[in-house]
Parts: sequence; structure tokens; C-alpha cells
Amino acid sequence: MELVKIEELLEKYFEATTTLQEEGELREYFSSDDVASHLLSYKSMFGCFTSDLEKKISSKLLVKSMGREKRSGRFRFVAVAASLALVVSLFSSKYIVEKRQAGQAYEDTQRALSMISTELNKGNVAMSQLYKYEEVKNTIFKK
Repeated sequence: MELVKIEELLEKYFEATTTLQEEGELREYFSSDDVASHLLSYKSMFGCFTSDLEKKISSKLLVKSMGREKRSGRFRFVAVAASLALVVSLFSSKYIVEKRQAGQAYEDTQRALSMISTELNKGNVAMSQLYKYEEVKNTIFKK
């Protein structure tokens, strides 16, 4: 096997982008006797992946992945329920905020109308005094 290809595969391996076939090629290369001297440090790392150990690890991973498949249904249910709860809480909080704002607007309108009413009543009092003055004037100076 070409040394350049092995170095490229090693680079891909450490970036976690190799396929199982490429990893097999690396194990095969490092299990042979003609490993390049600058790559000897990797021989022990790939040498620990013997076929028996590999079978044990892959069977354990298979069992774990099967357990994840069973849990994934529950996880989806919990994720959907949490999403719905989030959406409901967002809409309800928006409703509460709008209701508070409407209540605040109502109170502000009431205050404004009360102030207008007070000012109009002051004008009515002044007008009633003017009417009294007019009546008194007309009684004194009868036409």
C-alpha cells in the first residue's frame, strides 16, 4: 500500500471521516511488518484492535444502539410534548401581556376622560355665573 495513501487515511481517521473499509485498511497496514518508521507510533494503537476485541466492541455497540432505538420513541414523545408546552406558554404569555396592555389603555382613557370632564365642569360653573350675571343685569335694566 502506498505510504501517501496511508498518511491520507490517518489524517481522515483523526478527523473522524473514514469509512469502515478505510479503517480496515489502516488496521491491515499497521498489523503488517513493513510499517514506515515515522508511523511506528500508530502501530500499537491500531494493533490493539484485534478481531476478538473488535467483535466484542461491535456487539456492545450494536446492543447500545438497539437500546437507543427503543428510547428514541419516548424521546420523540417528550420532545414533542416539550415543544407543545413551549408554544402554549408563549401564546398564553402573549395573551396575558396584550390583556395587561389593554387594561392599561383602558385606565389611561378613563383618566383622560375624567380630566376632560373636570375641565368642562369648570367651564359650566363659569357659564352659570355668567347667566346669573345676565339675569341680574336684565332685572335691573329692564328693557
